[in-house]
Amino acid sequence: MNICAEARLFAQTISNCGNTLPMTASPTSSANTYTTDFSLDGTLPVRGARGELIFSTWDQVFASTPTLSMSQAGVTTEKFWTFATTGWAYSSSSCLNGTLMDNGNLGVTGDPNDINLSWGSFVNETCDQYRKVLCICY
Repeated sequence: MNICAEARLFAQTISNCGNTLPMTASPTSSANTYTTDFSLDGTLPVRGARGELIFSTWDQVFASTPTLSMSQAGVTTEKFWTFATTGWAYSSSSCLNGTLMDNGNLGVTGDPNDINLSWGSFVNETCDQYRKVLCICY
């Protein structure tokens, strides 16, 4: 199941995209392996909701700092689930791949205001928190 494909009718930015993927990490595939797992072109630029350049190429998402935060680029002003470590590998203790919804377990969220390498692995929060999942369109 692809949460971004399921929700595309509710999001104007991705409603006309050929492909969408969640900007998350899981035991089977993580954002840092999308170039091989889903043939995502690593040379494509990464832009915000209004078209601002966040990264010059997709490959830079995992090795460089963003030019704009997700908030500055109009993506979101709220923390978002990533379930990822810095570098976007799967964090095995992260809400069991987003399936747990209790306050006894923790999951990794990204910071919409961070422009450091840690923007996608900002803090652990209890799994009962309602957070967005960012979607990419390519």
